Amino acid sequence: MPGMPTGGRTGSAYEIRFVPARWLVLLLGIAGTLLTGGKLGLAGLAWSVTPKPVKVAAAGLVVTWMIVVAGALAALTLLFLRIG
Repeated sequence: MPGMPTGGRTGSAYEIRFVPARWLVLLLGIAGTLLTGGKLGLAGLAWSVTPKPVKVAAAGLVVTWMIVVAGALAALTLLFLRIG
């Protein structure tokens, strides 16, 4: 076959992996945001390059605030039921 080395290894002996650079992902994200005009804009772009531990911490904060809001709504409901 033309272009193939005759004495080299072939098949699964070689592993080729594509690992994009962070700046390339960021650049493509900016280009995509500018071209599509997404609703989240810069927030979505920042979230796409945020490290996983920061995302987990943010999810924990959101869950905590949801519990606080649910507790406040329950307290207000009990208060209105007692007054009325």
